[in-house]
Amino acid sequence: ARYLDVARVMNAMRVPRGSEEISAPSLEALCADCAEYLSQGGERKNVHTPYLSAIGAFSAQQQGNVRVLLETIRTMMEQEPTIKADVIAELGNILTDVRCFADHYLLLQRVCLFTGNRTAPKDNLLITLIRKLWEHLTTTLPPQILQTLSCRLFGNCADNMSTHANACICYSLDVIYNLFGGTLIDDPNCPASPLVLAVVRELAAPCLTLSTTRHVVMSLCEDEPWTVLRRVLEDDDAVVQYAEQAEAGESAAHELFVMEGGRVRLTDAGIDKLLQPWGLYSPDPIPYDIPLDSVEQNALTCILRIIHCKTTDDEHLSLQAWSDIRAAFLGRTQYANFFRMNFALTTMLACHVCEDDIILTFYQCREDSATSAFLLTKYLNCISFTRPYTLMSIIRESPDILQLPFEAYGSFIHFLAECNHDTMALLLHSGDLELRSTYTLENSLGYSWMHVLSQHKGALLVEHLEGLDSIQMQLLLSITNKTNGRSVSYTFAVCNPTIFAEFAARSTTFRRLVTPVATREGWSAFHHLAELHPQAFMTVLRACSEHDGAEILATTNKLNKLCVCYMLATSNAAVFCDLAVDLPAYLPQLMSLQSAEGWSGFHHIAEKHGQHIVRLFERIDATRRMQILRIVNPARANYPVFRMLCGQPEHFAAILLAHAEIRSWVLTSPEAYYEGWSPLHVIAEHYGDVMAGFVGALPVDEAIQAMGLRNLNTRLPVAYMFASKQAQKLVDLLCKRKELVEAIISLQTAEGWSSYHHLAEKHSSKLLALLRTYPQYAPRILSERSSVTQLPVAFMLAVYAPQEFARLYEANVAWRQCLLLPTREGWTGMHHLAEKHAAILAELLAGLPVADAVEILCTPNSTQSGVYVAHFLARLDGARLCAVITNRPDLLAVLLTFGDPDGLTVYHVLAKFHSFALRELLMGVPAASALAILKAANTTGDTVAQEMMSTSPRDYSHVCSQRGLNPLS
Repeated sequence: ARYLDVARVMNAMRVPRGSEEISAPSLEALCADCAEYLSQGGERKNVHTPYLSAIGAFSAQQQGNVRVLLETIRTMMEQEPTIKADVIAELGNILTDVRCFADHYLLLQRVCLFTGNRTAPKDNLLITLIRKLWEHLTTTLPPQILQTLSCRLFGNCADNMSTHANACICYSLDVIYNLFGGTLIDDPNCPASPLVLAVVRELAAPCLTLSTTRHVVMSLCEDEPWTVLRRVLEDDDAVVQYAEQAEAGESAAHELFVMEGGRVRLTDAGIDKLLQPWGLYSPDPIPYDIPLDSVEQNALTCILRIIHCKTTDDEHLSLQAWSDIRAAFLGRTQYANFFRMNFALTTMLACHVCEDDIILTFYQCREDSATSAFLLTKYLNCISFTRPYTLMSIIRESPDILQLPFEAYGSFIHFLAECNHDTMALLLHSGDLELRSTYTLENSLGYSWMHVLSQHKGALLVEHLEGLDSIQMQLLLSITNKTNGRSVSYTFAVCNPTIFAEFAARSTTFRRLVTPVATREGWSAFHHLAELHPQAFMTVLRACSEHDGAEILATTNKLNKLCVCYMLATSNAAVFCDLAVDLPAYLPQLMSLQSAEGWSGFHHIAEKHGQHIVRLFERIDATRRMQILRIVNPARANYPVFRMLCGQPEHFAAILLAHAEIRSWVLTSPEAYYEGWSPLHVIAEHYGDVMAGFVGALPVDEAIQAMGLRNLNTRLPVAYMFASKQAQKLVDLLCKRKELVEAIISLQTAEGWSSYHHLAEKHSSKLLALLRTYPQYAPRILSERSSVTQLPVAFMLAVYAPQEFARLYEANVAWRQCLLLPTREGWTGMHHLAEKHAAILAELLAGLPVADAVEILCTPNSTQSGVYVAHFLARLDGARLCAVITNRPDLLAVLLTFGDPDGLTVYHVLAKFHSFALRELLMGVPAASALAILKAANTTGDTVAQEMMSTSPRDYSHVCSQRGLNPLS
């Protein structure tokens, strides 16, 4: 065999071991470089202070070793500036994530691999191989040795302090091969005695041969296949040819390599040729002399014979040989922890005496005052794995050892239940051992060993339960942890749900016994399965009878009254619905079982998981669908499932569209209402998008029917609810479905308001958009009157959107008669503008042809004769009317020609209520026009001049004097 030259690899790693330490300024400069790199694209962070704080937790020696590595890295970057960026990138992550010393030091060592040391290789391929070999030595070799020791010496028995064993092995390798730069410290809990060093040396050597590290060399072919081939073939043209073959998927065979499926693998000859120039392997292992005295040498011989045994006989020691070694090592405290904490060398060897001598050895150890109960448990630990049948003989003679305190496990039987399947199986299957007395033994957490068995060895527990009668089984399953109140059955379901369910599926006795058993909080095992392991729960229900399944579903937590059925619905809605389909016999229970608050599982799913209701309804018949929708909560005023489903409107709408019988029921049946509201009222109020999509997808007759549904108490139609809560969505719907535009005109509330009245009041812009989209319906919409107040939509528009009303009148000649419709009191929208928005009316009059303007001004109140818009405006805002007349002289003469039934013209009104405004008008028009106004008379012959002279003689005198008029002449 050829052995790896570990020293060559470690020297190439350049792990310095000098006394020089990095200076404070140099460390600060390194941290600054790292901070600059880490802050790229973000905020600059402080690296120096946190790093000093982190390594401050290390010992003085460890800090010194770290600083030596950092000085090496700094020097390396100064010597090779081209690699600084790459090194800083790697170093930045290391300095900002400092964990334990060993981890931090190992990472810094890896950075040192790429330094420009005199002993470091310049060959990139060799550097890669050395890095891989170094990682193998430091990360793979220690666990390999630990596994060999655990298997051969300790029979794979449990070791809950294996970190000490690993530390002992790593320190030994550091001493022998300098794997960790001599920085590791011997672990006092598991010291590296001379015998330990010798054992590690003997186990490490076979792991350092070319054959055992061949896979590391072969990994080069995975990373750099063509570079490796170029080295071994020394023919670039041939490499190119093989690369082309690999790309084409062809195979190739050569004495130095084999190529299949595009992968290159070196033969032994190829590996030899690749490694030959590098000198990494030598014929002999690295010598390391470990002085052993005769006692230690004898023990080493025995240990190596055990490790390398070929047959069982080779492994065994005679009782005399063990006794001699035990006597020789008596008092040597450094061997009290041999590769394992609190596991003496002699205790380990005692596990390897001949079968017939194990029992004698046990009693000798037990009776020896030098052997503590703790060390005895270590011995029992080991022989439970190496000599299980012999251990059973010991237990038969001394059953009390099952109750021995056993480290953190509790008792010895707790340990067996958790860690040793084979021995525990022998113990359970032995018919001559009475274990009932051990049921009350508890570990530090309050668990019996049966609890532990249910946690870690579920299949073994099932085997044991199958051999018990119902009384014994009930006794065992009901054993309860006094600390947390959990029974064995509940613990079994929590820790091994699949095994629990499979056993419950085939054992009626087990199933019926565990159903009523509950924790202190009231939960049964089936509550747990329903909540966290629904498929296991379904396994049970599929296998049991309908009666047993119904009992399981009805099992109730006695504290909060929550049944298993409701737990399944709240935790696993999809499985709950699958249960209703796959096992329809349980559907009555699924519909009737409720929580303490009265909610059924379907209520919860309708509220939270509507998509599962959709899928469920696709797979069940119409009768079942209707039954589910009608389920009510009697404790909440019979709140039904269908109303809960309104909270998932997109899913409810999908159900309505997919199932005609449900849709017909909602559109026609009073049963589909809750507290007077239909589901469509609820959707229209809160979910406009869904409502619009749903109605938009219905046939015309059903869409009209849906919009016309009324609250049973208030008579509010769905259309009005939609308009009042989701106006834009309603208008969008109407723009797409014109047949609905006219259909909802006459749908009014009990107070007489239609949807369009509401739009005119609150959303006039949306109403105008609809009118522009469907102008043919505008007259009908604008003319619609409230059945109570007789108020037309047009008047509502004038009141709440006067500007839009005026523009609508100006732009749409065909709609003007509708816009001038009077209220029950006779007032038109123009009267309202004259009263409240004179400026808007004036602007409208200014832009209309004279005939249209006159039509507005001459519009009368239909119930109060003579109250024309012009007279109304003259009385309420005479100045505004005078301004209109001044700017529109064509209106001046027309307004002289008509008066109210008493013959009063608007100028009479102005003279009486706004004489100053009239004065300004008379001053601004031609003298002839002014004289005509002043001479205008009513039916009794009273002129404007007389009215003006009576109400404001000063204004009258001013006009006459300034304009030279004498209207009374």
